[in-house]
Amino acid sequence: VKSYEVGIKAEFLDNELRLNAAAYVSDYTDLQLLIAEPSRVGPYITNAGEATIEGFEIEVSYVTSNSVLIDLAVGFTDAGYDMLNDGAIAAGLTVDSPFGFISDWNTHLSVTKSVDFAGGLLTPRIDWTWRSGLYTNASGVPLPPPWSDALYQPDYNVINLSARWESGASGLNITAGIENAGDEEYAIFGDYQPNFGSDAEAYDRGRQWYLMLGYEF
Repeated sequence: VKSYEVGIKAEFLDNELRLNAAAYVSDYTDLQLLIAEPSRVGPYITNAGEATIEGFEIEVSYVTSNSVLIDLAVGFTDAGYDMLNDGAIAAGLTVDSPFGFISDWNTHLSVTKSVDFAGGLLTPRIDWTWRSGLYTNASGVPLPPPWSDALYQPDYNVINLSARWESGASGLNITAGIENAGDEEYAIFGDYQPNFGSDAEAYDRGRQWYLMLGYEF
């Protein structure tokens, strides 16, 4: 693989606003893929040919006048096959086949603020993540036939909430939070086995609560 990247970092408004940006290109030869196809009992790894993955990332960090920290990250990825070898074509792969587990767009936004509370520092935080659609088939190609599940996860968003309190003197800290507060249902893994004519998907656990206690000494 040959990778190229260019980027820039800048600060504005007396360092209250920070900007990081980067663009990248990765050229793959003899790209290896895990493939499941009817001629074999289980999936196997093969050299698929050549591919290019390119995109950009932008990160913005801003501290408001009342000390609220806002972080925003946006990323775009364009992945595609350039040339395929005979083995990959025989397995059903085409240059138009999608890459698994790659979304075109990813976005993350977080808002944090720290305040004095009960003899310590309280830091509430909210995180929002959005991801565009992606294929979840871990067994590569071919994808399931039209009459079956395409193992495709449409775009989705997840909100996480948390708050951390740190004692100013004792070293005690307490963190509580909710992950996937909206109870969003989305697939994180898929597997299609053409030799058995079956497919399966695994999903995120959904809304979860947690409480953590810590002590530093």
